[in-house]
Amino acid sequence: MIGNKTDNYKTALAAIRTHCEKSGMVVDRDGRVATASENLVRLTPEWDRIREEIERGGGSELKAKAGKRPKFHSACSSSALCVNALAPLKEHLDSMRLLGYGPFSAASFEMPLPTGMSVPYIDFYLEDAQHVIGVESKFTEWLKPKLPDAITDSKSGVGNLTKYLKRAKDLAVLPDGYLERVLGHYVEIKDALHVDVAQLIKHTLGLFARGATVGRKPVLVYLYWTPRNAADFAEHALHLEQIKDFSKRIGPFIAFHALSYSDFWDELAGQPQYREVIPLLRERYDIDC
Repeated sequence: MIGNKTDNYKTALAAIRTHCEKSGMVVDRDGRVATASENLVRLTPEWDRIREEIERGGGSELKAKAGKRPKFHSACSSSALCVNALAPLKEHLDSMRLLGYGPFSAASFEMPLPTGMSVPYIDFYLEDAQHVIGVESKFTEWLKPKLPDAITDSKSGVGNLTKYLKRAKDLAVLPDGYLERVLGHYVEIKDALHVDVAQLIKHTLGLFARGATVGRKPVLVYLYWTPRNAADFAEHALHLEQIKDFSKRIGPFIAFHALSYSDFWDELAGQPQYREVIPLLRERYDIDC
């Protein structure tokens, strides 16, 4: 059972680690396995290419740092969760469907999506004949709320979103009303949110630019893990409420889909390419905390 609110993030991390250890994974004191492949529920034939894509990403997921094994090696790695969940789609692009989109012509993990003034990396990127689709993956991160406009430049005092609002002329062409209804709104929010809206907004900016470049409609997908007993703690309800608000604000400008990984696996269950993978995913990630 999840404990009090301030401890819920750490409690979830501990529960995931314990579950992995009981399943036979050997983790160090930081909760990380020895090799990246040990964190996969199955060794995808695309692994060498996926590894290259992750290595080019901005998160240094596969680099050891400060005496610790790489972040991707963590039992709680959202990057590993994303690869485990979406690698089968990358293996079968031309025969897969996702949320009504597809078949697909291109897919990449850690895809750079320049906005005109920054280069955020989306966890997973897809293209079909009419759409560019970005997928943002979260594991336990949403249990730790963040200020949407947190100060990211201590010297200038410029907020995470304020800098985009101030330099709107440097961004790719945006839909009318986007700056006021989305960026302007979240700049004014002074409470920490369980949805990392700043990151999602940056991804929409990149998808707008990419879509304009290739002549396709942008789509943003937000996937998030939940424990089986998510209803037992308040963060889950707040997270869902904030997703709903973000969806209402972003909906007029970009197709937006938000769903838990459990619901995502239900969505894919009827496709033969996932028939053998989904039980492995559920065994690894469907747990109580």
